[in-house]
Amino acid sequence: MYWATLAIFFYNTGNYTDAFENIIKATTLNPQMSEVWYNLGVLYEKCRQPDEALIAYSKVLDLESEDAEAQKRIVAIKSPYYQIEQNKNPQVALQMKYPKFTLPNSLVILKKYKKQSVSQANELPAGGQ
Repeated sequence: MYWATLAIFFYNTGNYTDAFENIIKATTLNPQMSEVWYNLGVLYEKCRQPDEALIAYSKVLDLESEDAEAQKRIVAIKSPYYQIEQNKNPQVALQMKYPKFTLPNSLVILKKYKKQSVSQANELPAGGQ
């Protein structure tokens, strides 16, 4: 999720090169997260690569067949007016999705954090010095 969130940060600041680098890492590490693939599609669209965006959005639908936003983007890209609209308004406001922070992931992180905190507390010298 770190790479996905970092990609969103770079995307929102207009740094598409770093956004690509991080979203590719996110798709490699989290291939079952539909939001990551959706964001890759958004990034491809923003960089005027609709064929690659279609592939990414199709992957979203492979993972979540009812994803309305991915379906909407696929219909838009396949529209005969898509290229005309892109040329008229190159600053189309496409927003990335933030990755979901699932409970199992939260519990793993919490357990790891608690273990580190306890071991660090045990390393402190007596008397807090």
